[in-house]
Amino acid sequence: MKRENQRVVLTKRMFKDALISLLEYTELRRINVSMLCRKAGLNRATFYNHYTSPRDVMLDIQREIFDFEKTDTGADLSTAIREYLLNVCRCMHNNSDKLKILLRYDTAEDFMALLSEFNRTLQENRSKIKAMDSLDETSIRLISTYIASGVYVLLRQWIIEDIDKSPEEVTELIMGIISK
Repeated sequence: MKRENQRVVLTKRMFKDALISLLEYTELRRINVSMLCRKAGLNRATFYNHYTSPRDVMLDIQREIFDFEKTDTGADLSTAIREYLLNVCRCMHNNSDKLKILLRYDTAEDFMALLSEFNRTLQENRSKIKAMDSLDETSIRLISTYIASGVYVLLRQWIIEDIDKSPEEVTELIMGIISK
Protein backbone atom coordinates (compact mmCIF):
# COMPACT_ATOMS: atom_id res chain seq x y z
CA MET A 1 0.00 0.00 0.00
CA LYS A 2 1.34 3.42 -0.99
CA ARG A 3 2.00 5.72 1.94
CA GLU A 4 0.54 9.23 1.71
CA ASN A 5 2.65 12.35 1.89
CA GLN A 6 2.78 13.78 5.43
CA ARG A 7 1.27 17.09 4.26
CA VAL A 8 -1.64 15.29 2.63
CA VAL A 9 -2.23 13.28 5.81
CA LEU A 10 -2.18 16.48 7.90
CA THR A 11 -4.50 18.33 5.49
CA LYS A 12 -7.00 15.47 5.48
CA ARG A 13 -6.78 15.27 9.29
CA MET A 14 -7.68 18.97 9.49
CA PHE A 15 -10.76 18.43 7.29
CA LYS A 16 -11.79 15.35 9.28
CA ASP A 17 -11.42 17.15 12.61
CA ALA A 18 -13.36 20.13 11.25
CA LEU A 19 -16.18 17.87 10.06
CA ILE A 20 -16.42 16.07 13.40
CA SER A 21 -16.56 19.44 15.13
CA LEU A 22 -19.29 20.73 12.79
CA LEU A 23 -21.31 17.52 13.13
CA GLU A 24 -21.63 18.10 16.85
CA TYR A 25 -24.22 20.78 16.14
CA THR A 26 -25.05 20.60 12.40
CA GLU A 27 -26.48 17.82 10.25
CA LEU A 28 -24.19 16.56 7.49
CA ARG A 29 -26.66 17.58 4.77
CA ARG A 30 -26.45 21.19 6.03
CA ILE A 31 -22.64 21.34 6.00
CA ASN A 32 -21.17 22.79 2.83
CA VAL A 33 -17.60 23.00 1.56
CA SER A 34 -17.24 26.66 2.60
CA MET A 35 -18.23 25.90 6.20
CA LEU A 36 -15.84 22.98 6.32
CA CYS A 37 -12.96 24.98 4.86
CA ARG A 38 -13.58 27.88 7.25
CA LYS A 39 -13.59 25.51 10.25
CA ALA A 40 -10.43 23.72 9.03
CA GLY A 41 -8.66 26.98 8.20
CA LEU A 42 -7.98 25.79 4.66
CA ASN A 43 -9.15 26.96 1.24
CA ARG A 44 -11.63 25.39 -1.17
CA ALA A 45 -8.96 24.51 -3.74
CA THR A 46 -7.18 22.44 -1.10
CA PHE A 47 -10.46 20.75 -0.21
CA TYR A 48 -11.17 19.82 -3.83
CA ASN A 49 -7.65 18.39 -4.20
CA HIS A 50 -8.69 15.67 -1.75
CA TYR A 51 -12.50 15.45 -1.64
CA THR A 52 -15.58 16.31 -3.68
CA SER A 53 -18.06 16.86 -0.82
CA PRO A 54 -18.32 16.87 2.98
CA ARG A 55 -19.88 13.40 2.71
CA ASP A 56 -16.60 12.16 1.19
CA VAL A 57 -14.80 13.40 4.29
CA MET A 58 -17.26 11.48 6.46
CA LEU A 59 -16.69 8.31 4.42
CA ASP A 60 -12.94 8.79 4.81
CA ILE A 61 -13.41 9.03 8.60
CA GLN A 62 -15.44 5.81 8.54
CA ARG A 63 -12.79 4.01 6.48
CA GLU A 64 -10.15 5.19 8.92
CA ILE A 65 -12.17 3.95 11.92
CA PHE A 66 -12.72 0.53 10.38
CA ASP A 67 -9.20 0.10 9.02
CA PHE A 68 -8.17 -3.34 10.21
CA GLU A 69 -6.51 -6.30 8.57
CA LYS A 70 -9.02 -8.73 7.17
CA THR A 71 -7.22 -12.01 7.41
CA ASP A 72 -8.21 -15.29 5.87
CA THR A 73 -7.28 -17.67 8.64
CA GLY A 74 -8.66 -20.71 6.86
CA ALA A 75 -10.89 -21.13 9.91
CA ASP A 76 -14.41 -22.49 9.81
CA LEU A 77 -17.24 -20.08 8.94
CA SER A 78 -18.29 -19.43 12.54
CA THR A 79 -14.73 -18.56 13.59
CA ALA A 80 -14.20 -16.32 10.56
CA ILE A 81 -17.45 -14.41 11.23
CA ARG A 82 -16.60 -14.12 14.95
CA GLU A 83 -13.13 -12.69 14.15
CA TYR A 84 -14.55 -10.22 11.63
CA LEU A 85 -17.26 -9.04 14.05
CA LEU A 86 -14.78 -8.79 16.91
CA ASN A 87 -12.55 -6.54 14.77
CA VAL A 88 -15.55 -4.36 13.87
CA CYS A 89 -16.62 -4.15 17.53
CA ARG A 90 -13.11 -3.26 18.68
CA CYS A 91 -12.84 -0.53 16.03
CA MET A 92 -16.21 0.87 17.07
CA HIS A 93 -15.35 0.73 20.77
CA ASN A 94 -11.97 2.41 20.25
CA ASN A 95 -13.58 5.20 18.21
CA SER A 96 -16.89 5.50 20.06
CA ASP A 97 -16.65 9.29 20.55
CA LYS A 98 -16.40 9.91 16.81
CA LEU A 99 -19.01 7.26 16.03
CA LYS A 100 -21.53 8.77 18.43
CA ILE A 101 -21.37 11.93 16.36
CA LEU A 102 -21.39 10.16 12.99
CA LEU A 103 -24.19 7.79 13.94
CA ARG A 104 -26.36 10.60 15.27
CA TYR A 105 -27.38 11.31 11.70
CA ASP A 106 -28.95 8.49 9.78
CA THR A 107 -26.11 7.25 7.63
CA ALA A 108 -27.17 3.62 7.75
CA GLU A 109 -26.33 2.94 4.12
CA ASP A 110 -22.74 4.08 4.64
CA PHE A 111 -22.22 1.91 7.70
CA MET A 112 -24.07 -0.98 6.09
CA ALA A 113 -21.49 -0.84 3.33
CA LEU A 114 -18.87 -1.55 5.99
CA LEU A 115 -20.81 -4.68 6.92
CA SER A 116 -20.97 -5.78 3.29
CA GLU A 117 -18.07 -8.18 3.87
CA PHE A 118 -20.12 -9.82 6.61
CA ASN A 119 -23.15 -10.01 4.30
CA ARG A 120 -21.03 -11.39 1.44
CA THR A 121 -19.55 -14.07 3.71
CA LEU A 122 -23.02 -15.19 4.75
CA GLN A 123 -24.15 -15.45 1.15
CA GLU A 124 -21.04 -17.25 -0.08
CA ASN A 125 -21.15 -19.81 2.72
CA ARG A 126 -24.88 -20.48 2.72
CA SER A 127 -24.29 -24.22 2.25
CA LYS A 128 -22.62 -24.27 5.67
CA ILE A 129 -25.61 -22.58 7.35
CA LYS A 130 -28.37 -25.13 7.94
CA ALA A 131 -31.21 -22.62 7.82
CA MET A 132 -30.07 -21.37 4.40
CA ASP A 133 -29.07 -24.51 2.51
CA SER A 134 -32.53 -25.14 1.04
CA LEU A 135 -33.36 -21.55 0.07
CA ASP A 136 -33.37 -19.90 -3.35
CA GLU A 137 -30.92 -17.07 -4.24
CA THR A 138 -33.42 -14.26 -3.60
CA SER A 139 -34.35 -15.60 -0.15
CA ILE A 140 -30.67 -15.99 0.76
CA ARG A 141 -29.97 -12.40 -0.29
CA LEU A 142 -32.95 -11.16 1.75
CA ILE A 143 -32.00 -13.15 4.86
CA SER A 144 -28.35 -12.04 4.64
CA THR A 145 -29.44 -8.41 4.38
CA TYR A 146 -31.82 -8.88 7.31
CA ILE A 147 -29.04 -10.31 9.49
CA ALA A 148 -26.54 -7.60 8.49
CA SER A 149 -29.17 -4.89 9.15
CA GLY A 150 -29.88 -6.32 12.58
CA VAL A 151 -26.17 -6.39 13.36
CA TYR A 152 -25.90 -2.74 12.28
CA VAL A 153 -28.81 -1.65 14.51
CA LEU A 154 -27.42 -3.59 17.48
CA LEU A 155 -23.95 -2.06 17.04
CA ARG A 156 -25.41 1.42 16.55
CA GLN A 157 -27.44 1.15 19.75
CA TRP A 158 -24.41 -0.19 21.66
CA ILE A 159 -22.36 2.87 20.70
CA ILE A 160 -25.00 5.62 20.86
CA GLU A 161 -26.42 4.49 24.21
CA ASP A 162 -22.95 3.80 25.61
CA ILE A 163 -24.04 0.32 26.72
CA ASP A 164 -21.56 -1.18 29.16
CA LYS A 165 -20.53 -4.27 27.20
CA SER A 166 -17.07 -5.09 25.91
CA PRO A 167 -16.41 -5.74 22.21
CA GLU A 168 -16.01 -9.41 23.09
CA GLU A 169 -19.40 -9.51 24.84
CA VAL A 170 -21.15 -7.77 21.94
CA THR A 171 -19.52 -10.16 19.46
CA GLU A 172 -20.70 -13.17 21.44
CA LEU A 173 -24.20 -11.70 21.68
CA ILE A 174 -24.34 -11.31 17.90
CA MET A 175 -22.89 -14.78 17.32
CA GLY A 176 -25.54 -16.22 19.64
CA ILE A 177 -28.27 -14.55 17.59
CA ILE A 178 -27.01 -15.46 14.12
CA SER A 179 -26.12 -19.05 14.99
CA LYS A 180 -29.75 -19.89 15.79
